[in-house]
Amino acid sequence: MGGLTGAQFHRATFQKRANSKYRLSAGDLVFARTGATTGKSFLIGECPEAVFASYLIRVRVSADVDSRYLSAFFQSPDYWRSD
Repeated sequence: MGGLTGAQFHRATFQKRANSKYRLSAGDLVFARTGATTGKSFLIGECPEAVFASYLIRVRVSADVDSRYLSAFFQSPDYWRSD
């Protein structure tokens, strides 16, 4: 299952208050929306203070959804099947 660690994040400076809605949190899912990896997803584990880039789509699930389960589905053959 895909996942990212803090060591794999690129660094950027941002204003905390202005960009708080773009912050990543543990349990977020991010999807590539462009390029050769379009549609691939990663589950964010422990996360340093970071924001997601414009080439990603962030999904933040509600408390009653297990993001690990959702992440597993998005990496399953059923998700990738193009019927």
